[in-house]
Amino acid sequence: MRKIMVANPKGGCGKSTLSVHIASWFARHDEIVYLGDLDRQQSSRHWLEARPSNLATIRHWEILDEDFKLPPKNCNFAILDTPAGLHGKRLKEVLNAVDKVVVPVSSSRFDMLATREFF
Repeated sequence: MRKIMVANPKGGCGKSTLSVHIASWFARHDEIVYLGDLDRQQSSRHWLEARPSNLATIRHWEILDEDFKLPPKNCNFAILDTPAGLHGKRLKEVLNAVDKVVVPVSSSRFDMLATREFF
């Protein structure tokens, strides 16, 4: 199983959008995909609930606030959408659980400066 986290400390940079696009791509290629959402807004989860059932299946990866659990073992790809400002112990916990980190950053100087410390 591959686990991919989409993260950036800045809000509004496209984390949820990128998360659902990555999950959709793998699902469309017949992979067993789970999509998890650590953000309070739960944008990815809401998108998943509204997604038409005739499209390739993406399963919901239930994550409770204080109890980060890995997705089910039958999963090929687990995509994790994270909140803005993820840091400290929680960030370390999630980083230790994933294989890859994707960081969406726009080409604006402000976005690059806001993300520099995260890198």
